[in-house]
Amino acid sequence: MKGRGLALLAGAAATALLSGCVSLPVTGAINSAGQPSNAPGTTQQGIQLVPIPPGSQWQPPQIVSGFLAATGATWNGQQSSLSIAREYLTAGFAKNWRPTPAATVIDTAPKVVPIQAPPHVTGGPEFTVAVTSQHLARLVSANAKEAGSIQVSSAPAPHVYDFDLVQVDAKWRIASISGPGIPTIKGGHPDDRTILLLENSDFQRDYQPRNLYFPAASVPQTLVPFPVYILDQSGLLGVESLVDGLTSLPPAGSNWLYRSVTTAIPPGTQLSTQVQAHSSQVTVNIAGQGARVGQARLTEIEAQLVWTLTSSPYAAGSGIQSVLVQIGSKEVQLLPSRFASWVPSQTTGAVYFQKPDLAGYPEFDMTSTSEAIASGQTRNGPAYTTEIRPASLGSGLLTAVAVSPPSRSDALRTPLFAGCRSKAKTVYVAELGYQSPVTTQQITAGCTSLSWDNNGYLWVTAESSIFRVTVTADGLQVTPIAIAAPLQPSDTFTSLKVAPDGVRAAMIIAHGKGRASVVVTSISQSKRDRLLIYLAQNQHFLAVGPELTDPVSLSWWGPDHLLVLDKTAGGARLYEVPLNGGQSTLVPNVPLDAVSVAADGSSVAIECTGPRGPVVMVSRDLGGVWHRIPGASSPTYPG
Repeated sequence: MKGRGLALLAGAAATALLSGCVSLPVTGAINSAGQPSNAPGTTQQGIQLVPIPPGSQWQPPQIVSGFLAATGATWNGQQSSLSIAREYLTAGFAKNWRPTPAATVIDTAPKVVPIQAPPHVTGGPEFTVAVTSQHLARLVSANAKEAGSIQVSSAPAPHVYDFDLVQVDAKWRIASISGPGIPTIKGGHPDDRTILLLENSDFQRDYQPRNLYFPAASVPQTLVPFPVYILDQSGLLGVESLVDGLTSLPPAGSNWLYRSVTTAIPPGTQLSTQVQAHSSQVTVNIAGQGARVGQARLTEIEAQLVWTLTSSPYAAGSGIQSVLVQIGSKEVQLLPSRFASWVPSQTTGAVYFQKPDLAGYPEFDMTSTSEAIASGQTRNGPAYTTEIRPASLGSGLLTAVAVSPPSRSDALRTPLFAGCRSKAKTVYVAELGYQSPVTTQQITAGCTSLSWDNNGYLWVTAESSIFRVTVTADGLQVTPIAIAAPLQPSDTFTSLKVAPDGVRAAMIIAHGKGRASVVVTSISQSKRDRLLIYLAQNQHFLAVGPELTDPVSLSWWGPDHLLVLDKTAGGARLYEVPLNGGQSTLVPNVPLDAVSVAADGSSVAIECTGPRGPVVMVSRDLGGVWHRIPGASSPTYPG
């Protein structure tokens, strides 16, 4: 028996899990963006792997493969689950080996190759086996108890781990492990006491993707999700690690929400959790400093706990429906519905687009998705409503348009329109209305995309620059954005969309000819200078969509997913892309000539380049029936 066959499977259906090569989750610096990789999905329920001890005649490569198989087969965060894996180690290594849940993830079925034994052998036969992985990622958290976020290694592949083996009673055993991320101690020996190497298929099975929710630093009553992974233990799935993860912000080096979020839980707070068997409610006792905060801050703590414990956007469900908070003798039962508005969703309703009028000026119109669908069924023209006087927008169709979402502070405020052209440096802004005056603003380069956030700001990408535009009574105020993450001189921003929370921004960055990546980052402000606005202040982007080859357009599809249109040799493809680094889902029935996408969380619109000119097509859901709006282009929903 060799390689992965060293772990016995209960059920032939599990074989595919261990034989297929699956790549890793991707997050991290911009130089990692676009690296092909997949992240863990939901737990493979009903599959049980049974590790076996090492055979008496096994050679070093078999010992190493068997150790990796045994480690991933039953790992549940408890040291007792690694009893079989310890049998592959020398007595000294087995005694000191105490791995933490902060796993290091390598390829499924990595390359296992024996290499030459050390030249100066003392104390008996020795052997070295190299385990080579093309991808490498680590779980990063503030401490061993907290839920961790995936961070890809920025070092170039391949990633090699050396397993040093010695003979013990004529049987090969692992004496030490060295490789990327393993520190050394005196004499250059690896400090491998806490290393946990997991093949990606085991990681997918042993860990579950979840979110930690943190209050936005500058937007009141708003929670922002931070994707993490917890051990998929029996019971209600790592409740304690999720609660522990809320007590402090993620480490600065991996926290792409750096300085855009905070935590309401003050230092010196003691949180204890209790879950009754077969119960859908978690009890959280708050003591220490957290029990002495004011009501406003206590409400933020409650919102963090409820959303983190009950929400499971990437898996089948958390199993938790309510949270009982105890402070001394006081108890309050909290339901997710109480804080439903704290994770903002997109505005649903009208889809906006442009059409040329008889003189060739862009005419900006709108229709509801329902009207477009109904008119398509009756073969009548959709009920368009002209919103902007065409001649005031200049000659020729606009290449980017955007409409502001409803104001959070003024429900009666008229939405704002914005438009621009890719080869021009003029941005047009106006209130939606036929007689509304249009204000123009010059920028430093050709405008490539537009997006309004829920705070009333307009975001403009212009080749390698990004600006935030503020609408004032005296005109438009333009603020250049400081981008801290490292970029190449040839990098340009072809698309940017701000999430409904006003904190996160999804972008397409083109890296020269025919190569682009999709990243997500956060918006933060300087405490000293409010006009100093940052993107990626900690110099990290969150890279998503590993399957994408040439992304050209994107839109938010809920708080945890994007829709991204990708160009391929066979035509356009539309993907639903999760923000946790996981595998994207191909959306069926999308026309191959699609060139842009827009969505509002319940409806989706695409622009196609038909033989008779552009056409906008709308659908009520992903993969549904498409309905035509002939002659239209640049579809957009508010945002």
